[in-house]
Amino acid sequence: MLVTMMFLFGLTEVHAQMFLPFSNWRCSSSSAIHASGDSTNANFSAGTLSNAIVTGFTVSLAVAATSGTLTSRTFDIFQSCIQFSNFLDFSWKTSMPFLKELPVAAEAVVDYPSVLTTLQTNLIGYWRFNETAPGGYAGPKDFKDFSPSGNNIAKTGTITLGASGRFLNGVSSNNTGGYVDLTGVNTLIGTTASYTISAWFNVTSYTNGCSGTGTYLLDRAITGGGNPLAGICIKTNSFAFETRCDNGASLQQVVGAAVVTGSWQHVVIQRDRAAALYRIFGNGVQIATVADGAGCAVTLDPPRLARHATGTTQGLVGSLDEVLIWNRALSPAEILQLYRRGGNRLEFQFRTCTSPTCADNPAWQGPDGTATTYFSELYNNSIQATGMGTVLTTPPTMTFINFAAFVLARKRYFQYKGILNSDSTSNTPDFNWTYINW
Repeated sequence: MLVTMMFLFGLTEVHAQMFLPFSNWRCSSSSAIHASGDSTNANFSAGTLSNAIVTGFTVSLAVAATSGTLTSRTFDIFQSCIQFSNFLDFSWKTSMPFLKELPVAAEAVVDYPSVLTTLQTNLIGYWRFNETAPGGYAGPKDFKDFSPSGNNIAKTGTITLGASGRFLNGVSSNNTGGYVDLTGVNTLIGTTASYTISAWFNVTSYTNGCSGTGTYLLDRAITGGGNPLAGICIKTNSFAFETRCDNGASLQQVVGAAVVTGSWQHVVIQRDRAAALYRIFGNGVQIATVADGAGCAVTLDPPRLARHATGTTQGLVGSLDEVLIWNRALSPAEILQLYRRGGNRLEFQFRTCTSPTCADNPAWQGPDGTATTYFSELYNNSIQATGMGTVLTTPPTMTFINFAAFVLARKRYFQYKGILNSDSTSNTPDFNWTYINW
């Protein structure tokens, strides 16, 4: 850039000219923060879509696609009057939360137009299993209960903390007799009350059974064939809901979705007393029902996760995450949305370029500064760097200074990539607004 400088020596003007390197140039501005983003069909369509579509100012997966991307148009930072400044944060908005743990308080429709605000109603147990070391709570207990019950729980035997989860961390079991003890839950559900139990499982291997044999993912603590139960076992290569009355009668088995080894699957079992039905859901969809004709008392014994009551080699080989229990029957719409929080995923990466088309093709970056990690609502959290604090109820803003390893090079052009993934072709993640501050 050519700069003219004027000096006065007496009555004589002397003009001197010098060139300042472009990288050092700053132009004056009334504001220290500048912003740009996308929120229209034209904005989004100016980027590159792969297995994704833009309709109604919203980016979503194309029909029948389970993964897709939007690589955004490039943003010319120079045109906004500050060149090579530090990037501050990136925000986005969606119809509902995607890849986000359930917060303690409900999100607002004004922030997420399609969110259901009832998922926290009558929630009596909620364990995220993000802990990486045992004994972190009084008792000692290993896992925090995020429901109003405050029923922290502990593991017994070999249960590995800090395993990869559907959301952040989970726990894993190698079927050597270890389990997670849900003592206390049984006192919060009446013997003839409705209940809903939700969990994510990633099964590595299993043995078919039920009726006391094969692999159990949830069972009772009391032993003996006549005892009441509400469990999850695997039968004919499918998840099954097994229940029995206090009097030992009316053993019921509701066979659900097929087990897909090596994949995260959402399983929900439910007793709906108003409808007199037992139900099982797989990945947000009701798979099967059986009549609760006896209407009998079922005193839930303290449940055990990841193992049969007595069979020490009848347990989970794999991982589990995000277990929630309600003392009511959730609606199908609530269960679908609960599934979509993990089954539909939206993530972002960023880069800066020297070319207006990013032809120099620098690497994309996630939170750790590499192309192998992604920003998502997992970090919509009071402790943003780890996601281990309080889950926020507001739409996400990634504040870059909170991620120590993430540094965008000071270059003229900025670009983002939105990555959309779904475990089902029946529903899709989406976003309708993005915003970059610098």
